[in-house]
Amino acid sequence: MNTHFSDPDTESRKRSRVNLTLEVTIARQDNTWTVYSENISLKGILCTPNPGLERNATCDLRINLTEDIHILVHSKVVRSSPDKLALDFVKMDETSFHHLRNLIKLNSSDPDCIEHELTYPAFVFSNEYYGSTQKK
Repeated sequence: MNTHFSDPDTESRKRSRVNLTLEVTIARQDNTWTVYSENISLKGILCTPNPGLERNATCDLRINLTEDIHILVHSKVVRSSPDKLALDFVKMDETSFHHLRNLIKLNSSDPDCIEHELTYPAFVFSNEYYGSTQKK
């Protein structure tokens, strides 16, 4: 596993991160794990602990906001260490994006900056989402 989380290009990041602890369900193939977010942005999430996923693995996330409200997103592991997992958001539906945007804006020290970030597309929207973490 890659154990490096330092990012020399931190200043060039285009997405603001907010420190927020949320319950996250990761689903990959026939396995599911519960982890917790450390921080989240419009483009990705840092979680702990790492359930053993390697860099470049794809998975489906269910970020639980309330019992009835959640964010469903298809993701890719971009960094992996024994205790942390950084995931890049690849695809989500518009409802999930609406919840994500509101979550980030409500917890940001600069909500106007978040609106500016929306001018740069980050991932694919899909009207249909069939991720394995979606309730049926």
